[in-house]
Amino acid sequence: MPVVTVQLGQCGNQLGAAWFDTLAEELSSGAYGPYAAHAYFQQQEANSSGSSAAASLAARAVLVDMEPKVIYSARQRAQASRHGWCYSSGSAASGQSGSGNNWAMGHHQWGPRMAPAVLELVRRQVTSANH
Repeated sequence: MPVVTVQLGQCGNQLGAAWFDTLAEELSSGAYGPYAAHAYFQQQEANSSGSSAAASLAARAVLVDMEPKVIYSARQRAQASRHGWCYSSGSAASGQSGSGNNWAMGHHQWGPRMAPAVLELVRRQVTSANH
């Protein structure tokens, strides 16, 4: 059964990137069979964007943060991985500015505004996981 993660905020995105990197390393050993990676990764289509050609697996994840630089950092970590994985291009939602370490602002102001976009990204990931 496929697993889709939702990585929220800076901590969630940093932990998610570390988790997927460790998972890709473990699954690359081949000890879990040829289809084990399918639960956490989908096959990346031919990469024409010029990024790492070695990234053949795309993490089943939705990245969410109000600061684009947090998502950029998670994507850079994935691209720098030597285990051949990345985040798919349409898997992130971010605002234009952060919440200034103000949890209430993020929860009450940005959360309701971002919810429809985040839910659509989750829906897309779940739909693609079912195919």
